[in-house]
Amino acid sequence: MNILKYVFLSSLLVFFPATVLAFSCDEVTEIPKVECEALVALYTSTNGASWSDSPSNNWNMTNTPCSWAGVICSGSKVTRLYLSSNQLTGTIPTELGNLVNLTDLWLSSNQLTGMIPTELGNLVNLEGLYLDDNQLTGTIPTELGNLVNLTGLSLDSNQLTGTIPTELGNLVNLIRLYLFSNQLTGTIPTELGNLVNLKGLDLSHNELTGMIPTELGNLVNLEGLYLDDNQLTGTIPTELGNLVNLTRLELYFNRLAGTIPTELGNLVNLTDLWLRQNQLTGTIPTELGNLVNLKYLGLSSNQLTGTIPLELGQLSSLQYFHLGYNHLCTTDQKLIAFLDGIQYTNWREEQTNTVCGGLPIVNQCATYNLNKLTIPCVKVRETVYKTELNQISAPNNIMRFEVDMNTLTELTTTASTDCAVYPYGEFNHLRLNCVTLGNDKYWAEFDLVNNPNATQFEVIDYGLKEQA
Repeated sequence: MNILKYVFLSSLLVFFPATVLAFSCDEVTEIPKVECEALVALYTSTNGASWSDSPSNNWNMTNTPCSWAGVICSGSKVTRLYLSSNQLTGTIPTELGNLVNLTDLWLSSNQLTGMIPTELGNLVNLEGLYLDDNQLTGTIPTELGNLVNLTGLSLDSNQLTGTIPTELGNLVNLIRLYLFSNQLTGTIPTELGNLVNLKGLDLSHNELTGMIPTELGNLVNLEGLYLDDNQLTGTIPTELGNLVNLTRLELYFNRLAGTIPTELGNLVNLTDLWLRQNQLTGTIPTELGNLVNLKYLGLSSNQLTGTIPLELGQLSSLQYFHLGYNHLCTTDQKLIAFLDGIQYTNWREEQTNTVCGGLPIVNQCATYNLNKLTIPCVKVRETVYKTELNQISAPNNIMRFEVDMNTLTELTTTASTDCAVYPYGEFNHLRLNCVTLGNDKYWAEFDLVNNPNATQFEVIDYGLKEQA
């Protein structure tokens, strides 16, 4: 009888090739019918025929769903579902809430839209829920707080709105919580301080407000804390100094005020510390000199004052040091040489002083006009020059262009403290702290043909970056 049935179905496909036959779970025996129907609902709701691995994935083509691509079964139950990066479109069906034996649900990097179904809160055995990198909207369901076995929750890179549910504080087994790059508002729930097993917490690139909860200092297993690019206010909690396993702390692009806590000097495993673009005041703690593993330190665009600590000279691993746009100074030549020698540094930019006696370090702005870059003064050894870089070929994107030969003209009455200098002492690298292009200001670096006489040089490469 079954043979006749399949012959009949095959004949339908021959005579009516455009006919789409609905799949039925009635004859599926290897998993419960309700689970089969949940899979079929997912296929239908997300335009399964257009999945990137269709039709070779067997979905809706055999009566053995455990052989369908991305479906993993155990003990006649669907336990894992892996459909990331598979060109799913449409919405997540509520029927997925019936897959109560699921331990892993991966739907990331698709084009899913609509809201996250509250029914996913029924999946109490779930250990990993990954819906990131889609186009999901609406709020984060409070029902996700029921998923107490979760170790990984990634909802990042969507268009989610509303607040972070306090119920997420129930997920005490979480190791990774990623909610970044959404449109979340409100405050960071203090309940997140309950997630003591967290190693990664990323809430960056949202619209969060209020203060950083002191309770985050309870997360002693944390290795990465990312709260950057929000609208956070208040001070940096001293309790963050408890997070001795942190390797990355990113709080930049907020509205944080007050001083940099000395307790951050306890975070000896840090490789990245980003506090730039806030409203921090006071001095740089000498304790930051304890962070000997630091590779990236960003303190620029704050309101820091005082002397740059000599202890920063101990940070021999530093590759990137942004300290510009503050009111800092130093007279220590050894420290100056160290700071100038860092591969990527802007410590001199827009400071009030280079030495604590009040001498300005910002050179007069170079100007670009009519294909000519005019630099008011350049200090080479003890001689001051004026130079014009002619025959500039400047495309629309003025981030890089070529410059031909130019001539240095010696000046006799220009204040040398206003000048651009060769900061590395090799006479083949020229740093400009200020270049005016229209209404915008940039900093620039020139790689030059080595010329000890310093009366003429050729620019071989020119990098221009917008001031931060």
